[in-house]
Amino acid sequence: MKQPFLILAFFALLFSALPFAEAFGQAKADIIFNEMNHDFGVIQQGVPAEFVFSFENMSKDPIRLKNVKASCGCTTPKWTQDPVAPGTKGEIVVKYNAANLGKFTKSITVTYDSTNAKPPVVVYITGEVKMPEPQEPVYEYKYTQGNLGFDQILQDAGTVNTDGSTTLEFHVKNIGPQKVVFSGGFRANKMFGVKPQHYELIPGEKTTIRVILLGKEAEKWQAYSEDLFITTDDASQPEKKVTITGTINKVWTTEELAEAPNIVFERPDYNGGQVIDGEKLTVSYTFTNTGKKPLEIESAKASCGCTTPELKERIIQPGATSEITAVFDSRGRGGKQTKTITVKSNDPDNGTVVLKLECEVIADPFHQGAAGSAPITPGGSH
Repeated sequence: MKQPFLILAFFALLFSALPFAEAFGQAKADIIFNEMNHDFGVIQQGVPAEFVFSFENMSKDPIRLKNVKASCGCTTPKWTQDPVAPGTKGEIVVKYNAANLGKFTKSITVTYDSTNAKPPVVVYITGEVKMPEPQEPVYEYKYTQGNLGFDQILQDAGTVNTDGSTTLEFHVKNIGPQKVVFSGGFRANKMFGVKPQHYELIPGEKTTIRVILLGKEAEKWQAYSEDLFITTDDASQPEKKVTITGTINKVWTTEELAEAPNIVFERPDYNGGQVIDGEKLTVSYTFTNTGKKPLEIESAKASCGCTTPELKERIIQPGATSEITAVFDSRGRGGKQTKTITVKSNDPDNGTVVLKLECEVIADPFHQGAAGSAPITPGGSH
């Protein structure tokens, strides 16, 4: 029977001591915060979050914050520097950088001067950092074709290999008063395929037209600019046109290389020695197709207008020999000259060959200083 009595006596003594502790200022804080633990909730990564902890001086003397220290470098506090008078308020601005994903709890320890030498106060910030929600892109449908607006009508596909592919997107909106239907038909180079995301567009509705480029269907391996015509039932303009530019790069298989044409020049560099000013120097560059398929010369371009290249023929059969003739006009030029001729062909290993022509143009030794005199032509007379 004595045990319950002792327990009741202990709790009575404990509660009677509380007013005594408050009377001596041990349980009552000198500063009271508006919030001790602030929850930011969910915030986006990389978007700093900020909160103001406001506090009031509850003592009878001014209080000055000595230091405010965060538990992590990701949290930056700024606080009232001047003494806070009794009954007035100060603040601590806490900024969290939200750099790391996941839930977080950070503490901020507040140390202050007071006549009662109270211990530091600790406040907290909590929350969760998540990846930002993907934003839906905003398109301007400024290119009008009939009742449809396009965000763009020209795109560069870049370089696509013959063993690869790429997909381009055109964003479209029905800006007219009636429904527009894509028939599924289109006119384009066979390396392109066209597929609208939606085949019917009511007024105001949007869709995406995907253009697929298949490198293996390319007929030529070069830079191109191709128009695509997409069929609709739009009475004001049934066919919609977009343009694709880019370059097709041929990727050769081992089997193709074994059967391919091969251009071999007998003498790609030529030195014509000295040439009298006004003479024309003619050079022939002989070459042979040592491959197993016809060699096609696509172009032969000189580095200067003073040099004129001429092809004997453009298609050279396997084992056959042909030539490119270059004529250099020395008139008005002096000193050492170096001209080049760039030859492009369908040779997969040596598709571009640079031929070189060198010479030295000298003054006519028979007419130096003679005003209005004409140059001597080799083999001729003056």
